[in-house]
Amino acid sequence: HVQLKSFVAIMAAEPCPSAGATDTLTSHTISEGLEAYVKQYASAAVLAFHPDPTRHDRVATAARSFKAGEVVFEERAALHTTHSAAASFTIVQKCSLPRDWQRLLAQHCLCPSDRSRLASEVLSTDGVLCALAQATLPDRLPEYKREVKIFREKIKSRLTKQATKKTTLPSCAELLRLLCQIETNCQSTAPDDVLAGDAPDTGDDELCGLWIMGSMAEHSCMPNCSAVLLGDLLQMRTIRPVAKDNLLTLSYEDQEFVSRDKRQERLHGRGFECRCSLCSLDVPDPATAFVCPSQKHVVPGDGAVLLGPRGRACYACGLTLTEPQHQRCCAWDAELSPGSDKAMSLLQDVVMAIGAELPKVDTDAWPALSRQLRAAAARAVSGAKDPDGLYVHPCHGALLAQAKVLLYQSDTDVAELLGRHGPLVMALYLATSTEWLLQQCNRSGGGDECEGVEGVVECEGVCDDADGEAKQSDLDTIFEPSEDLRHHYFWLGHAAAALGQLGLSEAALERCHRQCLVLYDPQHVHATSATSALAQIREARAATSLQH
Repeated sequence: HVQLKSFVAIMAAEPCPSAGATDTLTSHTISEGLEAYVKQYASAAVLAFHPDPTRHDRVATAARSFKAGEVVFEERAALHTTHSAAASFTIVQKCSLPRDWQRLLAQHCLCPSDRSRLASEVLSTDGVLCALAQATLPDRLPEYKREVKIFREKIKSRLTKQATKKTTLPSCAELLRLLCQIETNCQSTAPDDVLAGDAPDTGDDELCGLWIMGSMAEHSCMPNCSAVLLGDLLQMRTIRPVAKDNLLTLSYEDQEFVSRDKRQERLHGRGFECRCSLCSLDVPDPATAFVCPSQKHVVPGDGAVLLGPRGRACYACGLTLTEPQHQRCCAWDAELSPGSDKAMSLLQDVVMAIGAELPKVDTDAWPALSRQLRAAAARAVSGAKDPDGLYVHPCHGALLAQAKVLLYQSDTDVAELLGRHGPLVMALYLATSTEWLLQQCNRSGGGDECEGVEGVVECEGVCDDADGEAKQSDLDTIFEPSEDLRHHYFWLGHAAAALGQLGLSEAALERCHRQCLVLYDPQHVHATSATSALAQIREARAATSLQH
């Protein structure tokens, strides 16, 4: 965001202003430098005032209509950790600021550019300095003031010892302001996606940068764009259709399927109250799913009660829960935090049921497989139902979060915990559950508004296989882009291949490839990895067929 306010009082050495003091506008204009800078993107994106009258931000809107998978614009970073001054910087060990943030600060200190100066003048600091952010995390700003002072003194000492030509360092106040801008606006990714678990940890720092136009996108928990980082190049890509004049939105929350309350709590620390379609409950929240007690569903688990525009309701059969039933669901949610004994117990029941059912299903028939495994999982947790027949859906966000931690982030050996097929079963549970929940949201019209754009549900161009030939399947009827889902498909493909289940592996990698076509540039590591893995599996299946 570009914040149209004066930062003089905020950045002065005096104590921070009281709540509300940072909300005063100086004018409804932007600097000539910024106005000239954004003109180069005028054919794709333009700045506008935020539609919320209580907000005084400038936000990016689409200059024309875009289909899913299109590149809106590309931009080089104002600051980036791969810059020579940043990459060669020796981290200040006594400073507790993140290593990648230290590198960005160092680049601005040692090698400032016109672009980095412009970024430091115009980008918002609300993620740290606004009243809501300070009330949510009151100790953060005083800590940052201390750490910036330590950082600057160390750089000054190094320059003095090196006896290099005189360098005018930014003041502590200027560095503090830049630090707040970095936390509010920076984009980052691990060098080999360590956080997602796609590769072993190399010990390298995250790749991190600060972009001017890339900082203008509004937040949404159901965004219509993603920021793809290719070195210091940011590529803004649409992941859903976007109509002309609609906001370009990114998600500042890196975890999908977190409950609305938890999302809001985390976003408050970034300085704003989210009012996107998901947080406003204009579409049902997939993070708190319960099995629909209606007898209309032939297969257990086909109906899920989600919190949405009709309260707690099943968007398959139309059943709406009573207030007492809603309160019981709230009580369940409170007990199901990831890591809780109840979440672990239910997850174990679910994955054991899927593991027992797996030998009975046709792994080449994805939609039928998904439904059959979901039914087995729902039967496994039905023993916990209350007198009204309510019980946690196996796709509940707390169970998904627990499964992700076990499979991708924990030191726990899933194969040792669940047997040889454990990683396959866990990845299959995550992929089929996430896919199904996203379809439930889309069933009720989920996603950002995109009036006047064709292909809101069936995204044109996303159903091509690796050879460029269009393929239609039951999955294509509702396609929902998701980094989580892309990741689950990728892991499932490899886990299935390791156990010789090539048909299941190919089906998972096909779906992974379709996600990549929308989410990433073709040269992105995820896209190339998916394409390569899919080609290898198809080659292996062809060789197996020849042998038979």
